[in-house]
Amino acid sequence: MALVATAAYLVLIEAGVSLLGLTPMAPLTLVASLVQVAMFAAVNLVLSLLWYAPFMAWVGGLSTVFGRWSLPLAFVIPGLASVIENIVFLGQGPRGGYIWAYLGQRWQFG
Repeated sequence: MALVATAAYLVLIEAGVSLLGLTPMAPLTLVASLVQVAMFAAVNLVLSLLWYAPFMAWVGGLSTVFGRWSLPLAFVIPGLASVIENIVFLGQGPRGGYIWAYLGQRWQFG
């Protein structure tokens, strides 16, 4: 990432020489913005891993019982549970049932 940013900065300096109205940013400003982007990416990675940790634990628990069928079953079991819930409660809950609404809310990160 730093190599690409350095190359882009050098191109910007070259463009600043040929275009009189263009002033490239100071090198310390470039370094500060790269540090901010790297910190944002690291925090975003950690938070997304924490957000999806229950699903990863669900797949891991299924893999101890079912082996390589754990990933398809991780989607089939909650899908069947939401269909059964919808049938039992005659569709009186939210669209798809409470299980489906919860899973849909958990699927949206951000």
